[in-house]
Amino acid sequence: MSPSSTVPREPTQTGGVALGKGPADLAFSFSAKVAQLVLLMATQSCLAWFLGPAGRGSFAVGMLFLTLLYLFFLLGADAAGRYFVASKTLSLSEAIVHTSVLIAVSSVLAMGAGLLIMRLPLPFFAKASRETFYLSLLGVPGQATAGCFTLTLAALRDFKWFAVALAAQGASQLVLTLVFVGLLAWGPEGAMLAFVLSSAFAVLLSAGIFRHKYGLRWVKLEFATLWSILHYGIRCYLARISIQINVSAGTLILAFFATESEIGLFAVASVSTTRILLLPDTLIQVLIPRVAQDATGRRVLVAQCARVAGVLCGGILLLLVVFARSAVRILFGPSFLEIVPLIYILAVGVFIRSSSAVLGPYMMGTNHPGVESAAVGAGTAVNLLLLWLLLPVLGLPAAAIGLAGNHLVTSSLLYIGFSRLSGLSFGEIWRFRRSDWEMLSTLLLSVARKVRTRLLG
Repeated sequence: MSPSSTVPREPTQTGGVALGKGPADLAFSFSAKVAQLVLLMATQSCLAWFLGPAGRGSFAVGMLFLTLLYLFFLLGADAAGRYFVASKTLSLSEAIVHTSVLIAVSSVLAMGAGLLIMRLPLPFFAKASRETFYLSLLGVPGQATAGCFTLTLAALRDFKWFAVALAAQGASQLVLTLVFVGLLAWGPEGAMLAFVLSSAFAVLLSAGIFRHKYGLRWVKLEFATLWSILHYGIRCYLARISIQINVSAGTLILAFFATESEIGLFAVASVSTTRILLLPDTLIQVLIPRVAQDATGRRVLVAQCARVAGVLCGGILLLLVVFARSAVRILFGPSFLEIVPLIYILAVGVFIRSSSAVLGPYMMGTNHPGVESAAVGAGTAVNLLLLWLLLPVLGLPAAAIGLAGNHLVTSSLLYIGFSRLSGLSFGEIWRFRRSDWEMLSTLLLSVARKVRTRLLG
């Protein structure tokens, strides 16, 4: 079966915001993201205490090299595979087999290109050991495949196992970090090895779920299917690259001109704030299967989720800003107190981005991924321009200002695009309703019940 240019969609009633199994799906997905966020911050705390600013900077450079390689060469194939599963255009076996082949080919190309790039006399490669960069290369296929497989579980609406896969990957990385970095004192190389192995574990776990629960099997490769996946991926390629550059532009430029300690400081500040966007990602994972199967993309539901995400992240960011100094001292140590002003700046940008982050599924689910690409591309240009103008004058705060400016531009363009495609006015998009608070309270109460059940049961 090959996907056609017109994606089959299930008829649905529009105008309402009923989620059906949505509250349960949201509870599972939100629980997974909260667990992932907690485990991530625990890992970041360990890295900060064990490595200090300089070692943390070297690890950040290695992770940046890994991430950019796989994103530049993957061409969005993982996102395309998820879309075709969610829209039921391809069976799970067809999507996984064809996407895995594309990932394998892309990974080989990425690793080969990485080896060649490492031969260049760039200041970037002086910020970490060669062993760290070699481990980065080994991590490319694991990160790409792990991301694809776990998100495919969400596309299948199997949010229980989606939660398990995310939590298992985060827990394994934390444990391996404690062993390799804390116990064995292997430094940034140990931190990178922990990441590589945790990604491989997530791949094996997800593949086992596909095999035993969904009967995953090998299917004959078809060029038309490979091309359809690749074609869709290319259309959202700019958005994916731009999103990563937006997040990493500060670290990337600092890697050429700053010390390892300065890189480490900014990396920790960025992680502390931007990872809060994992929570809107909860809504994204629940929305994608519904949007992809609905002729109108469930525009009212998407707008409601944007408002709820803004409130949720806004409250968390407010607490972070109020208690930033104490939180940094406890989580990362006194040597990282310089990042507190950066957190203040980044929190503004993350708040702006938090609500618009859920508009991506609408663009992708209604077959308009180019809109998101254009919006994120424009934000990237603003980010780089602000960095170029302000970095020589302000230093580290310029990287935070650039990221905040990017979020402002990207979010503005996404809302304009969403308004035009959905037919909803800005007033309709941003007007809070009683159902918004009901959705938020239902989500939080569902998660609280799950946590209480786990603790008492």
